[in-house]
Amino acid sequence: SGIEGSYIELEWNLGKLERPLIEICKVVCLRNKSSERVDYSVKLSSLWSHDGTGSGEITNPMQLVVDDTTQNIFVADISASRIQVFSGEGSYLYKIPTPPYPIGVALTDEYIFVSTDNKLVLKIDKSSRESLKSVDTQNQVFGIEISTKTDIYVCEYSNQSVIVFDNDLTFLRRIKLRSIQVVSDTYTNSIKLYEANMYVIFGGHSPIFHLRIFTLEGELIRCLIRESEVGWGFFFSFDQLGNIIVADWGANQIKVFSQEGAVLHTITSDMLP
Repeated sequence: SGIEGSYIELEWNLGKLERPLIEICKVVCLRNKSSERVDYSVKLSSLWSHDGTGSGEITNPMQLVVDDTTQNIFVADISASRIQVFSGEGSYLYKIPTPPYPIGVALTDEYIFVSTDNKLVLKIDKSSRESLKSVDTQNQVFGIEISTKTDIYVCEYSNQSVIVFDNDLTFLRRIKLRSIQVVSDTYTNSIKLYEANMYVIFGGHSPIFHLRIFTLEGELIRCLIRESEVGWGFFFSFDQLGNIIVADWGANQIKVFSQEGAVLHTITSDMLP
């Protein structure tokens, strides 16, 4: 694997599945909190969600996030205009209605922040589930991330930029991602903050994929992963060793990369991640 003390062992028990499950499967790969090794064993024995619009059903899931306190899983359900919440064991808990087309979701201890396809960023009280504030960004937004200082970073989809708000959704600044080659149909999909840098996925309607590292001022550090390694992806995450986990739509795979861009693990299925 290239990482001492880590391994991969796969056991798929479900046969042919629909897309929604793989979005939940991404969480399975991140459940081990040990700092000594990364356990990428995946054993699936139950289907958490079916295609549909009923409670606990998901037609088109987008970004998901795990609550560090409760281990509950929040999923942006774009087709049904809601955030659905599952327990760490996969039980459906509740839903939070949103304006049309939620894409990104991120959490603090008290609040849920949601980005939508109709140019809104929302602040929702986690306890009452009531919407507290919404901001019109004027441009389409996509993935969302929260810094350790609880600033909100939102991908500006078609503008190769990241918008930064404070915890009350007051605009702070727009970070233009410089030194990137602008290609037709290339969009800013998702962002993660790691060790004082921004990791950003660029994708498009055709199989275009780049994962690039920027400073917090928007200066390009390097291109880490290219489309030759990932066919098409929107969202990604880190494990506790800093390895990068990418959902690859183009190949029906979840891929794990080192910080040097080497492929460490590949999880393949017949589902769209």
